[in-house]
Amino acid sequence: MIKIAIQAGGKDQREMNLSQAEYIIGRDDACDITLKGSKVSRRHGRIYRSADSFLVEDLGSANGILVNKTKLSSPTKLNKGDIVFVGEYKITVLNDSTIEQAKYILVGRSAPCANQTFPLPQGIIDLGRVGSNALAIDHASISRHHARISCNNQVVVLEDNGSSNGTWVNEKRLSAPQELRHGDIIRLGKVQFLFSERLQSESAPTQAYQKPFISFKAIMISCLVVLISIASFAAYHTFFAKKQASQEKLSLYEQALASQIAQAQAFASEEDWSGALNIYKNILTQDPLNPEAKKHVYSLKKFIEARDLLTIGLKLFDEGKVLKAETLLKVIPEGTPYDDALKLLQGNIQTKKELTLQLTSEEVEKQIRDAYPDKQVRIAVDRYRENKLGEAIKHVVKHMQRAGASRLHRTLLKTREYHRSAMTHETNKAYHLAAGSLQSILSLDRELIPLNSQNLFRKDILQQLSNNLLAAGEEAWLSNAYEQAYITWLKGFNAMPTDKRYDEKFRLLENVAKNKLSSISPAKENLQEEDCEILKQVKSFTLPRTFYYRKAASKLGLCKSTALPKSP
Repeated sequence: MIKIAIQAGGKDQREMNLSQAEYIIGRDDACDITLKGSKVSRRHGRIYRSADSFLVEDLGSANGILVNKTKLSSPTKLNKGDIVFVGEYKITVLNDSTIEQAKYILVGRSAPCANQTFPLPQGIIDLGRVGSNALAIDHASISRHHARISCNNQVVVLEDNGSSNGTWVNEKRLSAPQELRHGDIIRLGKVQFLFSERLQSESAPTQAYQKPFISFKAIMISCLVVLISIASFAAYHTFFAKKQASQEKLSLYEQALASQIAQAQAFASEEDWSGALNIYKNILTQDPLNPEAKKHVYSLKKFIEARDLLTIGLKLFDEGKVLKAETLLKVIPEGTPYDDALKLLQGNIQTKKELTLQLTSEEVEKQIRDAYPDKQVRIAVDRYRENKLGEAIKHVVKHMQRAGASRLHRTLLKTREYHRSAMTHETNKAYHLAAGSLQSILSLDRELIPLNSQNLFRKDILQQLSNNLLAAGEEAWLSNAYEQAYITWLKGFNAMPTDKRYDEKFRLLENVAKNKLSSISPAKENLQEEDCEILKQVKSFTLPRTFYYRKAASKLGLCKSTALPKSP
């Protein structure tokens, strides 16, 4: 146990005894040690127990932590008399932080821990491959955060943290927290330990003394009183010892439960819905009425259903089965992380229907007859649909006195003007201007011909539009203007969702998003201003159906609207 004194400015100090495995220090009310200072980050640092002592560590705070006026760059052991500066606060260590001899130990039975003894102090002890664990084990079979031990004087509980190679007790893999017994063989991955309870040496010192003369009757009465007192005390002590043991076991259960929930949340943050669901189901087997587990089981089932149905819908869309995809999307549950991707797919389905679902020849002819009653004018329209714009203009000029000819003539001339403009812009590599002219042609085309009719001219214009938007997006990509590249390519994809070249372009942007997100620690909650800017950028140039978009959107919730501190 370590004792500290906390003081801010000239105010009175308060003292605390630290006995648990970890204490988070910060401005947030959820921290174990809350310091309400303007220079204190939300999760500023932590004091935690290592093998035989307490250490202090900075958690990426804006203003850092100083120990004896030296800025912390790595976890540092605390000794009696050390002064720790956290923002405006001074924390003084009042005693030696070395942990007293533990009642329970682990003895290594295989490399790299063979013949080493590890004491198990009271509280939470994390085991894993990385150095932030109380017991760090450098072995390939050990996960980064492999297992956790909850320990007090009455009971020791071991639980797996969702490790790859499992946690085993007497060669049985753990699926739930398990109480350890003296002599149990524990295996983490391929590293083996013996769990043991230390034998406490007992001594009964005696001291010689002179017995005064007491009558036999007095001795008998005294003995009777002593026996009654001992019996009463023993019963009293046994009752409260059992009560205390029960409370300590309950406390350990609550700690194990909190650990499982934290692990489920970690799975959920990586969109491993099934992993999180299994943990919450396991919690319900132990506590069927747990409200948080019940709520998350319902939500996670809905997330899994939405993800699976959306995946099928995207596959049907790519295969050109737009009607089946449209029917499927109607049953996808809403209120999930996939809502944005669902809306985008619905819009693409509508566009693809307009491009691919053709009317019958009789329906097309009827619509064109209704729009152009004169036969000669309809012949000009047919030339236009056959991608013969010049012939269409020449034919309609010969029959300008016919009904509808004048209107058709004006539209065809505008179309030719825009087309010439688009070709000029494309030659000059002004791809955005070319795309603008081609989009104006498509607007005129919708006035001339039904959308669902066979139209080779429209098909050719759409292909030219897609080519120009791909080229414009490529220019933005090469300039690292990722958001502009995304907007341009998305516009092309929406205009021509059958063009498979956009899949490759969006994958390029996903790789950029992956690299940018890797610069933000997964466990980092106290996000800096530059972290939030990265998240906004990733969200701005990735498709809603991607993991990176949803991860950025989720983490953006940790960024407050107020100005965030910049990292030092």
